[in-house]
Amino acid sequence: MQTLYVKADGEICGAIKIHPNTPKFQKKINVVFVNVTTDINGKAVTGSAKAGGATFFKKCLNQALVIPNLVVETQDLDCTGNLLWNTFKNKFCTYGQINKNKKGYRVTKDSGLRSYLEQKLKDQFGNKYKGLLYCVFYRRKSGLEWFLLF
Repeated sequence: MQTLYVKADGEICGAIKIHPNTPKFQKKINVVFVNVTTDINGKAVTGSAKAGGATFFKKCLNQALVIPNLVVETQDLDCTGNLLWNTFKNKFCTYGQINKNKKGYRVTKDSGLRSYLEQKLKDQFGNKYKGLLYCVFYRRKSGLEWFLLF
């Protein structure tokens, strides 16, 4: 292990420890990628990892001495509503300007989102992925995508 020190005004104000890339210092984790389908604007859209995203994800974690065992779920997580009620839209979205030419619903709130997604994952997949980190992909109608890791 090597330690690099940062000095300011002649005094040590920080340090970083650099570990060798050996099994002793590596941490193995299990991660599942799940695509999310929503219909907040009346049409179902599904998010997904960008091409090469899984490789990039693994590469970034490897730099931090984290070795991910990645599982890609082929069944999308269904967060669509029904004719009478859309929980995802009602809890996490507000109506407003999507882009300069269009109005619609967009995700603007995240309070309770993690709990909601965890419950949806449990309802749909049972305990299949219990104890794994989840990486969920969501796509907005505007084409922008984001993901959550929890």
